Amino acid sequence: MRQNQLNRMAPSYDIVTSAENNLYNAWQAMLFHYSCQEYAGQTPIIVVHGDGRQLRPGFREIQRTGGRVQYMRNFRHDGGFDYPPRNTAGSLFSVRSDADYVVLCDPDMIFFRPLPMEKICLEENEVSFDVVPYLNINQTNRELLSNVCRRAGGSLELLKNSPISGGVPHIMPAALREPLSQQWLQNMEYFEPVASANKSGGVLIDWHATMWALIIAVRQLNLEPVMTEFCLLNKEGQGAFSPESSSTTMLHYCFGDSVFDKKRYSRNPGLCEKVWQAEAPEGTINGAICAQLSEAREYYASAKTVSIQENRLVPEKNLPDQVEVPDNTLLMVTLREEFDQYTSLVEPLKGEKERDWFVPQAYFCLPLIMGNQHGFIVKSLYDFWVTWKGGDSRADVVIRKNIEDQKLFDVQLITSHFGMSTFTIGNRWTFRTPKGINLMVVPPPNFHIDGIGHLTAVIETDNLRRDFTFNLRVTRKNEEIFIPKGSPIGCVLPYPRHFIDHFQTQLASDVLDPEVVENERLTMRYHAMERGQYDVKNKHGVGRRYTIGEDVYGNKFSDHQTTLDATDDQRPALPNKQKDEPESADHEEE
Repeated sequence: MRQNQLNRMAPSYDIVTSAENNLYNAWQAMLFHYSCQEYAGQTPIIVVHGDGRQLRPGFREIQRTGGRVQYMRNFRHDGGFDYPPRNTAGSLFSVRSDADYVVLCDPDMIFFRPLPMEKICLEENEVSFDVVPYLNINQTNRELLSNVCRRAGGSLELLKNSPISGGVPHIMPAALREPLSQQWLQNMEYFEPVASANKSGGVLIDWHATMWALIIAVRQLNLEPVMTEFCLLNKEGQGAFSPESSSTTMLHYCFGDSVFDKKRYSRNPGLCEKVWQAEAPEGTINGAICAQLSEAREYYASAKTVSIQENRLVPEKNLPDQVEVPDNTLLMVTLREEFDQYTSLVEPLKGEKERDWFVPQAYFCLPLIMGNQHGFIVKSLYDFWVTWKGGDSRADVVIRKNIEDQKLFDVQLITSHFGMSTFTIGNRWTFRTPKGINLMVVPPPNFHIDGIGHLTAVIETDNLRRDFTFNLRVTRKNEEIFIPKGSPIGCVLPYPRHFIDHFQTQLASDVLDPEVVENERLTMRYHAMERGQYDVKNKHGVGRRYTIGEDVYGNKFSDHQTTLDATDDQRPALPNKQKDEPESADHEEE
């Protein structure tokens, strides 16, 4: 772990907590949201997992007051048994965040002061664990953990040699979110559930299993744990405690006693509502919890509904847009200077006439060759795989990456963002264009990835002062598709705003004189006759009228291109003879 450089902007971070769409988690999330805003100075992201039903009223209250609630699918049933803690790893995997770091919390936590993130900057292979006293290998769990480690491809020595006894909050670089969450979820499946003694039947798995699964994942991925001591547990809820005279940052009320026990408020709406009237002696750990419950009750009772216009960041200083982009320029602005080296992922297609899947005959089609050269492609920075499970949720698109490339994950962000079988690719830079020039995002011309389609978009990049993304759609269900490093994953085309706005189709006979229309029809028939009866006798079976720039009568085109203009505005000479090898010509067989 290194201290953050004072001369650099502090890294951004999102505080994230995972909840299920039920009354019990809703009141905890409400308290967490209030506490985080009031004492940590941060609006957290509440990731709610459910089955598509309407959010519980408590979560809607968080939204009403300007909170950040993201509704995701439920992960608890994904394996061979029902296990709610899967949702914590699912939240890490699913959360929509552009921050440099994620701080993963449980909902049954409150804050007393901000996390000291401005002083701490984890390395790219580090994950934090907050010290707990109970996560140790002993006679009770030794055999279980040994079996789990074996199923995970290792041995118990993996845990014994460098023990980690830690829990939430977990702080980690954004690039680790996906590989760590996927390995974490996988490791939970290695724990064997036991039959429930409860009348409702079913199976049980110890809640410690999710913590051990994460520790094993960290070891499997060769990550380094960083131990912190931010959090106080309510193991002794009636013990003396004063937030003002303590340096404690957070409190985790995962335990309970006769005075305050969160599980007492978990069975029905009436019991859950009573939590807001919970009381405990001042100057105790329980008293600190109940004090914030009382504050949160007043907060939600008095808070007005926040509109989108009100729920906005207000920077300390207004920085007007002073960017003046030279004509004929796509200006690239990186998020930070260290990202400058990756702008080579953008390549102009001018002069790139060939495609590796074209047959020689294709190079006689000038429209194809010209199309090949239009735009600026953006390439993938590393190998990755994507699978669509068939549903519309974000979690139905699974992205797999090589952990060896984890240093690059924060440079090019590949995530499931919209759902609907799509995935999103973002880069740490943006384009700016001259005034009045849009960028149209289009499929890379005549580049194809089997099973993948590209979404089209239009951006006012003369006005945009932030990044934008490329979005791709998986068209095959339950099939893992490989996208190798260097693949074109997007293309941008500049064009003047309003240029196409007023174009419309009209029938020629409604606009032109009848004689002109008939002349054009006759000319079309002459072209067809030449193509079908004369061109077929030529070498390669083409006539090259279009390439030369003339019609069937030999009339020259007034303005004609066979390649894109040179940067010095000097156009290359047109070809004056047919070569043996195809370079560019019209598709005369059409």
